[in-house]
Amino acid sequence: AECGGNEPPEVLGYVEPNPEFFNRLLWLTKVTRESLEQRGLLSDSLKYKMLDFEDTLDFLKKCAQKELNGEDLSPEEHSSLVTYGGTLEFMSSSIAEAGNWYLVESDTDKNMAVIADVHTSGGSYLEAGVGNAAEIYVAVPQNGKIYLTRGAVFDFFEFLSGERLTDETWQDMIRQNPPQRPAFVHSYMDETGGGEVPVPDEPYSTGC
Repeated sequence: AECGGNEPPEVLGYVEPNPEFFNRLLWLTKVTRESLEQRGLLSDSLKYKMLDFEDTLDFLKKCAQKELNGEDLSPEEHSSLVTYGGTLEFMSSSIAEAGNWYLVESDTDKNMAVIADVHTSGGSYLEAGVGNAAEIYVAVPQNGKIYLTRGAVFDFFEFLSGERLTDETWQDMIRQNPPQRPAFVHSYMDETGGGEVPVPDEPYSTGC
């Protein structure tokens, strides 16, 4: 409304239809919160943040279950999913006690690419790392139709290194000369890049 433009499109959300995943993560969060609270190790601030996270997981589980049952999500559920990115950003920044994400000053901490050495033997280190976001395309049923949707997923690397890598070193490596992904990744990932991303025949513009 502020900038005019065309009538905004109907924005629909979708949750990966895996309620068991959300249920297990919900259980883990609850048990962790209760255990810390029993031992007097949980601040009130973190307690309420964990409760908010539990509410979010419960919401996602219910959405996933409805999708598996062939039910359409309600307008209120779609509205919550539209702002899901902002919800995650707020929870992440609040747990980091930064107030807002832009107050996180370290570029390394803002980057999703992280790495850890998970095994050491004879001067070699088995490194497991998350890279930059990869694209995923999913055919999604919505209101009796099938839509091709695009989203972002974690990338994965696993390799031997002659040194323990810090996140800073790993992020530089990702930009300059990333290692080969493990063989099992090829069963579900096409590493071919450079294709043109399809756009709607009538893309929406706010007029700004």
